[in-house]
Amino acid sequence: MQWRRFWAAATLVLCTAGAAHAKPITDADLAPIRLGKNDALARELILRQEWAAAAKTVNGVSAGANLVRGWLLEKANSHEAALVALKGVESAMPVLADLVLLTRGRAFMGLERYPDAAKVLGQVRSNDAIGWAARRAYALALREAQLNDAAAKAYQVLINSGRGADIRSGLLGLARVEEARKRPKAALELTRRLDLEYPADWTASEGRKLAAQLYKSDKQLSKRWHMRTPEQVVERAEKLLKRHKNSQVVDGLAGLKGVKLAPMLACRHDYTLGKALRKLRKWKEAWPRLQSAASVCLSAKSDLAPWALYMAGKAAERLSHEEQAATYNYQLYTQYPAHRLGDDGAYWVMRHLVDDKDDYAGARKLALSMVSRFPDGDMVTEALFFMTVQALLKKKYGDARALLALDAKLPPKEFKPHHAGRRQYWVARLDQMTGKTRAAKAGYARVLKEARYTWYAVLALSRLKELDRKMADAAWQAAKALPARTTLPAAKGPAWTFAKPAGLNETGWKKAVLLARLGLPTLAWPALKDAGVKDDRKDLLWLSAWVLDRAGAYNISHDLLRRKLTEFREVPPTGPLRKHWDIAFPTPFAGLVNKAAKDTGVDRHFIRAIMREESGFNAAVQSWASAVGLMQLILPTAKRMRDSKKKEKAVTRNTLKIPAVNIRLGSRYLAHVKKKTGAQWALIPSGYNAGGGALRRWLKARGDLPLDLFVETIPFQEARWYTKRVIATWATYRALHGDGKLPYISQKTKG
Repeated sequence: MQWRRFWAAATLVLCTAGAAHAKPITDADLAPIRLGKNDALARELILRQEWAAAAKTVNGVSAGANLVRGWLLEKANSHEAALVALKGVESAMPVLADLVLLTRGRAFMGLERYPDAAKVLGQVRSNDAIGWAARRAYALALREAQLNDAAAKAYQVLINSGRGADIRSGLLGLARVEEARKRPKAALELTRRLDLEYPADWTASEGRKLAAQLYKSDKQLSKRWHMRTPEQVVERAEKLLKRHKNSQVVDGLAGLKGVKLAPMLACRHDYTLGKALRKLRKWKEAWPRLQSAASVCLSAKSDLAPWALYMAGKAAERLSHEEQAATYNYQLYTQYPAHRLGDDGAYWVMRHLVDDKDDYAGARKLALSMVSRFPDGDMVTEALFFMTVQALLKKKYGDARALLALDAKLPPKEFKPHHAGRRQYWVARLDQMTGKTRAAKAGYARVLKEARYTWYAVLALSRLKELDRKMADAAWQAAKALPARTTLPAAKGPAWTFAKPAGLNETGWKKAVLLARLGLPTLAWPALKDAGVKDDRKDLLWLSAWVLDRAGAYNISHDLLRRKLTEFREVPPTGPLRKHWDIAFPTPFAGLVNKAAKDTGVDRHFIRAIMREESGFNAAVQSWASAVGLMQLILPTAKRMRDSKKKEKAVTRNTLKIPAVNIRLGSRYLAHVKKKTGAQWALIPSGYNAGGGALRRWLKARGDLPLDLFVETIPFQEARWYTKRVIATWATYRALHGDGKLPYISQKTKG
């Protein structure tokens, strides 16, 4: 990475309106505005989205405290109290006057005082996220006040905005206005557009309900609503698939059963249907569709052909049709060598040779050929390492060493916490296995130096302690103290400073900072984007991460460092540089985590590691596999963890989005997996991810392997990588917020 060039750009002084000497940003500029006597509790309750409780805790008398209290009260449906709290705040805080007006307008709407709401909301003029939210509310207030002509104009503004969310809201709102105007045809056309263009959005769902009412007793409208070309049906299904609305995909495509489709459209149809069925885990139904997709897409020479081959291979493997899976993967890598999936096909053919044919020599030959065939393929290093593991299992140490040496010659890949230090660790392990103890110890120390706070660093330190505890302690202290490779924003002095980068909108920046200081995370990130933050400006992303962390928007701030600013790992977490690591590894929901740890006996750092790797601290997130919330629990598992003796409330998908519920049940499930499997903590993530039953089967089959090799043989890639990431994150939290050390991991797989 071009470190010096990056940080030279990162430390440019913001020059707005010709100002050449803008004051640098410091910690003091982002100091939290005090909300009440117990500020920390107030901010955590906001983060938990416990609005009413947070409002009670925000008992300060400043304009900022009144704004936050009014905002919280409105979200808690205490509308009268919200209006009282917000009285006069917009004049005291002109930068956030639009937010005050928006919140007051919503409070008036909650009281069904729609003309008053429209009057207030109509005063908002800004074109940022708050301004457009006010325009949506303004249009709704006009409609509720039955001022249909004015409402229609307001909704048309939204439709013409070019902003996706506003277009959708405008279409639905205008459809309802047209219904009120007794114009059912116009209303139906608007709902039809919603259904075709935005089928997965909530507005489309509401539009479908409205449409059903409109065409219920009108045959012509019913005919118009259901009039869809095959192209429209397939395109709609593709949009639903992208949003993981898999059941709706299957239902929507059912209408084309028996319809003769053109080859290219048939390819898209079968691929979309097969993939949706696969996501629904209906493998037997998905299999013939994906077979057909592979055949039709190949014949049509569609861009989907390699994807169809790949998916057909996955389905075949899942149904134990190993030969057919190998055939599809062979076609993939021989017919599409330049495609991004070409090396995936070769990798899975190699796996077939090992897993199903016991052909080690053939698989090794194929893995070696991938180096020249796919020089930039991301699966090449995986193929070489898979064969390294096979060589280790067969005690072919010479082969293993040669494969690792070949991997070292490949171009360096993007940092991944589950891969970092892997090759170096296994070279050191080979040295230890073959009696080269001195080289092994030096190799383990090298892993600590080059891959701090990773899975392989934890393994290396544990191995080194077994060989030479004194050397292990010295190596870890040396690794922690490694100097920074460049000058970072906090390199000088005790305070973290950052010069304002060029390109920020000053008004938007002030608004974002003020929202951050008030602890309103859901509003700070949109404000930063409105201020000019973009993905191609790392200096702005660094600044945003800092601001968002202060705002409590941890799901976004930590993710910026995790995915776009990974260079933070090149510096030690010491002095002012520590803040980079604190942003990447935040500690939200501390009260809930500490209580769950005390109740279940699970290490608080372990709970937080699961939370970070599962949801990235997004309490409302739901995966395509229907896992919900901070610790990504599926509903049946969560229900089993509920303690009915304590009269805990019933568990639903919605309650799993409540941090207190999710953390409590997720921590219980961790303790449950530990108890049922008897595995050591380093393996519990694999059972959490793949299920305790799967971990027990793996332990029964290969529990005699040392832990490092056992983890490399976990058959599910997702569970294998997940285990490494969680343990690396657990170790990092312990080092940052615990005893400052990496945990020792025994090489005994059980216990």
